Amino acid sequence: MKDLELQHLQQKLYLSPYKTLFWAQQHMLILSDLHLGKAAHFRKHGMAIPNSVHLPDFNRLELAIDQYNPKQVMILGDLFHSRHNKDWERWINWMGVVKNKVENFVLVKGNHDILEDNLYATFDLVVDTFTKPPYIFTHEETKHKSLYNLYGHIHPGISIKGKGRQSIKLPCFYFGKRHGILPAFGNFTGIYQISYKFDDQIFAITDNSVVKLRLNN
Repeated sequence: MKDLELQHLQQKLYLSPYKTLFWAQQHMLILSDLHLGKAAHFRKHGMAIPNSVHLPDFNRLELAIDQYNPKQVMILGDLFHSRHNKDWERWINWMGVVKNKVENFVLVKGNHDILEDNLYATFDLVVDTFTKPPYIFTHEETKHKSLYNLYGHIHPGISIKGKGRQSIKLPCFYFGKRHGILPAFGNFTGIYQISYKFDDQIFAITDNSVVKLRLNN
């Protein structure tokens, strides 16, 4: 996997095809919007979604942890999609396996994180907002007078046009003047086509690399 190094606000960030962001100075791995449990939620409503749909997400996150060796893993909301189901136990078991690799896990709660408070006890910290200058981390966009907002929530993507009428929509990292948006980590999520300004930065995610796009007016 070929990541991309980004110098941002005098910080060194690594954007990876795993759909994670690694903040080197803080040894922090950051991701957003796993939406675990979504498959089971759909099955309750009669849709034949297999149990295995979330397994690639677990595997990919462990690969990211092994590559970056973070001290802290932070999830910017929507870890779980809805009410409690068996996928939550799969997540807890997975955390137990990797706990020896990570000093602590932080959850910044999102609009889908509606489980009972006691179920989040395996996390070292559960908050609505996490501040570590020069950044403020949230699930949805917030405005701050001095800190740069990093968040998730909207599952950003970008359409890339090829020859003729060919096009492909890819997940992406977005960095604007005052805020940045992380892609949805979960594979069983949609992609929202974002709008952008000429001086924004957009990094498209392919299977094996992250590519900075040249933007047109």
